[in-house]
Amino acid sequence: MIDDHVLVSVDLSFPSLRSPELTDALGRALADAGLPSQCLSLEVTEASLERDPTFAATLLEDLARLGVRLCLDDYGPERSTIGALSSHPFGTVKVGAATGARTFTTVLGAARAAGLETVAERIETDEQLEAVRNLGCDAAQGFLFAAPGPAPAVGRWLDSRKG
Repeated sequence: MIDDHVLVSVDLSFPSLRSPELTDALGRALADAGLPSQCLSLEVTEASLERDPTFAATLLEDLARLGVRLCLDDYGPERSTIGALSSHPFGTVKVGAATGARTFTTVLGAARAAGLETVAERIETDEQLEAVRNLGCDAAQGFLFAAPGPAPAVGRWLDSRKG
């Protein structure tokens, strides 16, 4: 069994969201990997949601019932809406650290008001990490910590964490 503190994040593209087998395939993959569902975070951009809002709402509810974490990715840099934070079962919102302090602070406030965890992404320097900590962000990710990896490398790393 994988340590339940491990969180694997997967970006879902619009075409993958449209797959009729997505929820079933994820359930099988979690079972095959021995990964508890709460250790999988599926990241969806607001742009993907806007392409087919009705379908996206239904799919996100199905994924939430599967027990995976849902994350609204890349929130804030362009034309994001407050409705995206409150009308879907997201638990986390991610915003790029390079969006500027004013925008970043506004997004953090909106996310907190919606009861969501906040993650600063694209953290590359100690200075960026310190800045997002000072603004009260819950977590951070980026090249400062580790580079993203291909599935086989991530799989090997997860295997090394099994107890």
